Amino acid sequence: MKVMFQRDSFKSIYFEFFRLPLPAVPPMTVVKDVLVDGLIIAIVAYTISISMANIFAHKHDYKVDANQELIANVSCYCYFKINLVNTNYFL
Repeated sequence: MKVMFQRDSFKSIYFEFFRLPLPAVPPMTVVKDVLVDGLIIAIVAYTISISMANIFAHKHDYKVDANQELIANVSCYCYFKINLVNTNYFL
């Protein structure tokens, strides 16, 4: 049986047709530049998530546990790649 798809054909179709760069590991010199920004964004996102949860908790008469909210945010992002902070705005 003849193989229809080879690695080179996929590479030429996908990366040359769509004009995408080949995937590569970023240089480690940028880690120091983005680490502080990433931590600040994570803290702000968690704060927004807690405040949204508190708004809904006050509206529907229930309590919010901050540790449970942190575990939910981390597990949803790690396992499902869902950012709960963005999805809360549509409720």
